[in-house]
Amino acid sequence: MKNKYLVLLSIISPLTKKSQNKIWRSISAELEISIVAKIRNKINNLIKLWHAVVLVFLSILFIPLMPNATTIIDAQATGWDAILDGNELQINARNPMVVGKNKVCILWVKSGSEVLKVSILPDGGIKNSVLDKNIIDKLDGGMVMISIENKKDMVFSGNVEYSKQL
Repeated sequence: MKNKYLVLLSIISPLTKKSQNKIWRSISAELEISIVAKIRNKINNLIKLWHAVVLVFLSILFIPLMPNATTIIDAQATGWDAILDGNELQINARNPMVVGKNKVCILWVKSGSEVLKVSILPDGGIKNSVLDKNIIDKLDGGMVMISIENKKDMVFSGNVEYSKQL
């Protein structure tokens, strides 16, 4: 007898050799199933661990390759999202200001006493622009402003509708 409970059982109620073999076969079968289940669980845990390791590795590998975009203005404050990625500016009209038919909204940047026109803000849709280095340099630490100007001359009037220090 290999199990103390079976030893006690055989003392209390002796079993025939045939019964003992049948019980041991049953116990062995249950132990094998239990062992197979444990092995299967360990394999599943290793697979999950492997997936996690691969995802972490890929994240570490590709996060530095993601574009370094900067939000210049956001739609909650202005009605437009303006995102600068390198030298490309993408302006998305989410809920733009409504202005008269001879007026336009213009995005400006101010650095020191110099004010430069960045772009005319779209009435709808998305507008992509490539900015020159001078404007990009001014955006770094400058102040962006939105004003409503006359369509014909589009000169900065000083009437600022929105401003934000970058």
